[in-house]
This record gives sequence, structure tokens and C-alpha cells, in this order.
Amino acid sequence: MIFVYQSRGFTLVELLVVISVMSFLASIVLTSVGAARGKGADATIKQTMNSMRAQASITYNNIGNFNAVCGTNGVTQDSLIAQAIAQVTTLNAVGTCSGGATDWAFAAPLKGGGYWCVDSTNAGRNKTAGGVLYNALSGTAPAALSGTACN
Repeated sequence: MIFVYQSRGFTLVELLVVISVMSFLASIVLTSVGAARGKGADATIKQTMNSMRAQASITYNNIGNFNAVCGTNGVTQDSLIAQAIAQVTTLNAVGTCSGGATDWAFAAPLKGGGYWCVDSTNAGRNKTAGGVLYNALSGTAPAALSGTACN
């Protein structure tokens, strides 16, 4: 008598192996997607802050000072700059705007760590002129802001 084995499906072990491999691959994909989202948010923050810098120059050309950048000296803040600051705040955290009639600076934390700073000298950077990464918004160097300029 000959017995013929007929397969009716997968064994429990085979199914568990497939599920574990799929779980492992999914965890790798989700980790890299999370990192990419953080980098994308940082790029958006930097681009928004660079747009602020351009708008500040336009404001200066129109009114002859930088008071409207941070809303200092009784001048109402420029609406486009206010929108840019609101977008940066929505993406990560509250930044710091420091300014007056002759100069200004804005710094904000990045999702990936560190800080980005833009100012009236057209600086847009995440480290001091000496190459040291910023470690805070303001205070002791290497903080992003030093008065109304990027460190």
C-alpha cells in the first residue's frame, strides 16, 4: 500500500517564520521613514527661515529699518514674517526673535537636533563662524543667538 501525502497548507512553523521576517522588514522601513520625516521637517524649517531673511530685506527696503521683523519699537510685525515664525513653531518648537531698527536675528531648534539661525547679515547656519555646532538658542556660546546676530 502506497501512502500519498497531500499538502493542505502551510505548517505553523512556516507561518511564524514568514510573519517574523515581515515584522523585521517592517521595523526597518518604519525606522528609516521616521528619520526621513525628521530630515524633511528640518529642511522645511531651514527653508522657511531663509524665506524670512528675504522678507526682512524687502521690509527694510520698504520702511528703512528692521523693526517690523520682530515687531520691536512699537512697530507691528510684518505679516509674512509672522506666518513664517508660526510655521516654524508648528513644525517643531518656539524660536527666538531678537531685533531692533538696525539688525535682527531668529533662531529655532531643529527636529534632528541642533539649532538654525538667520540674521540681518544674511547668515543662515547651524554652527558658529569657528565651526562649532550651536547647543542652545541663546546664552553662553556656542548658542545660536548673540544679541541680534547669529554667533
